Amino acid sequence: MTSPTGGTGPTELFAAATDLAKAAAERLAPAQAAEPSAPASTLRPDLQASHLARFSTEAQSAVKWLLTALAATATLVFGAGPVLKPTGLSLEDDAGQLVVAGLFAVVGLLSVGAIIVSASRVFLTEAIDVHSLTSDVVTAVQASPDRFFPALLQPKTVAAFADALREKRKAYIREVTELREHELAVAKARAAGDPRAAEAENKLLDSVKVEVPSALNELELYENKRDLIVAFAEAEQKRTIWKKVRTTLYRAGPLAVIGGVGFQLVLSTPSDPGAAADPVPTTMTPLDNTGATVLWTQLGLASCELPEAPTGREGLAARTVPVVLLGGAGSAADPWRVQTVPTSPLCVARTFEVTRDVVTVVVVVPEEVSIEYTRAPEPSPSTGT
Repeated sequence: MTSPTGGTGPTELFAAATDLAKAAAERLAPAQAAEPSAPASTLRPDLQASHLARFSTEAQSAVKWLLTALAATATLVFGAGPVLKPTGLSLEDDAGQLVVAGLFAVVGLLSVGAIIVSASRVFLTEAIDVHSLTSDVVTAVQASPDRFFPALLQPKTVAAFADALREKRKAYIREVTELREHELAVAKARAAGDPRAAEAENKLLDSVKVEVPSALNELELYENKRDLIVAFAEAEQKRTIWKKVRTTLYRAGPLAVIGGVGFQLVLSTPSDPGAAADPVPTTMTPLDNTGATVLWTQLGLASCELPEAPTGREGLAARTVPVVLLGGAGSAADPWRVQTVPTSPLCVARTFEVTRDVVTVVVVVPEEVSIEYTRAPEPSPSTGT
């Protein structure tokens, strides 16, 4: 240490001693902090604290991936609309069906929100010290005294440990402050030209230098134990939160699944049963507009046109394409879904959507017909004359 040349007051001395104590507390000296009389342990207190801190980090990492997966799934299920089969539902014609889908969406989103809020608590950090431990943590710590307390501590309780830790900190600060004072006294005696006084202060300084490492070792021992207790308390806190997250997941998870599946099924179910009819072979003819010309050119539908006109449609052979109607109503909200039927080697089977403002598709609407059979009257027997 360097000795100042000017006078120093008690405030400056105490501030310097506090800085030295803080710097010493940050040092790690496991070999010096070991307890000869303590039972052997698989890990040093500092390594045990590191492992417990890693548990909290891994719990936060697991929850981060859980929240990411939940957010992505909720966005896909509730934000992208029907992912199974679009049906073109409209608010005017299908209000009741959309209301049911909305109820499923509310149930699913509320359940997902409950899971997210519960899981987010893992990221909350609360200041924990030996003075603010929960009763469960205190009981668990006091149940393993050889692990959490120094061997010479009596009684082995959290309260006694907290008081002893406070005293060890004060003792170290006193030793460092006394060391600082003797260094200043030696410097002043030498500056005043008093070798006897300087020699006397040097002897006191040497004795204090012996006491400082001992006080530091004891303080580091208690600080390591304190870090272990705090890490254990933080891990227990995260473990408790994770149990609550799992409980919420078990309760709200099925509701979220029901909401998501119900939402998708309702949106993917056509309101008109006839919209889900089987594929029907028919023909498609373009209208005289730009949209039809672009469609014919881009898909190469000219190679799929019939060589001869269908019966009753003379004059339209060059513009008629045989298709299979897969569904749809031909509107912008629910276009026809058609697939071309190859009529030549150059024609490629293509499936696409098209509306009635571009083409004309012959849609056969089935009608229910009732046929009544009546028994013909029997001929009357001929009578002879």
